[in-house]
Amino acid sequence: MTTKIKVTNGMVDMSVGGLGIEASGDIPFVPSRLAVGLELNCGTVNVSMGGVSMVTNNISSNKVIGREELKTPAGTFKCYILEMISEAKMIIKVKSTAKYWYARGLGVVKMENYDEKGKLVSSQVLTEVKGI
Repeated sequence: MTTKIKVTNGMVDMSVGGLGIEASGDIPFVPSRLAVGLELNCGTVNVSMGGVSMVTNNISSNKVIGREELKTPAGTFKCYILEMISEAKMIIKVKSTAKYWYARGLGVVKMENYDEKGKLVSSQVLTEVKGI
């Protein structure tokens, strides 16, 4: 599934497989200087689709947990590994952990999502870079 993300003035617009999704709130950002052990901002992110609120995601932990060189179909990148622990409120509460491999100057090149038992439930990897 193709995902396109556009950030304008702190508002995130995403298109996931043709669906219009918006996220707002305390959207976590990655500072220009990272170091293993660095605690990043937490907060709350609200996600809506077609103007209808779908998920409220409360982030309880957001930190840099490691560094590694990552090989993807788009190339090999020196990455920091970020880990975000959150609780989403939909119909029920769902706790999850997300890991992001962040390449300086490019952004997220790999992402993995785990359920509250630590089981991998989804992953994404960068396959192509255009226009850089």
